[in-house]
Amino acid sequence: MRDWSLRPGDPLHLTLAADARLCKPDYANDHIWEVEMGNGDPERSAVGIATTYGLRARSMRIFLRFAEGANTVTDPNTFAAKPSLRRFYPNFLTLDFVPFENLHTTVDFWVPESHAVAGRVTLVNKSTAIRSIQLEVCAALAPLNGQSIIPTQQQLVNILAGQTSGIAPVIFMTGGFNVP
Repeated sequence: MRDWSLRPGDPLHLTLAADARLCKPDYANDHIWEVEMGNGDPERSAVGIATTYGLRARSMRIFLRFAEGANTVTDPNTFAAKPSLRRFYPNFLTLDFVPFENLHTTVDFWVPESHAVAGRVTLVNKSTAIRSIQLEVCAALAPLNGQSIIPTQQQLVNILAGQTSGIAPVIFMTGGFNVP
């Protein structure tokens, strides 16, 4: 696959959806996502994805927030290096950026089927210092009718959950970290 280096300001509008070559899409209930790389709106500028669930919500956003010490960043315009699109397919893409000096970050977004979206964040400390980095996966649901995203617990697992027009979005984070 070819590597690209497309940045905010380049002519691109990125959407992700289930790929009919790899799954059987549910065309009546297909969730299509738009990728955000810092759109200039201070209220919504972040690295993340957004949907309206086929107009069954005003909006649903999933985005990343990084913290180190007292510094917290969400807006890619304040990153040490802004996001760059490296790879993309109809249902998958890879972004590279540096939220803090010497903290190289790769984010993959993947739509494996019509009702799911997945992501992976890889952080690489390029400095020799030991660092304490916090990564938050944030969500904001503006439902047409229902419940905004709230933290809750299911079977002793912390999740984010909400409801809109018969859809019940759930955000669940797994995995951990590897120290080289």
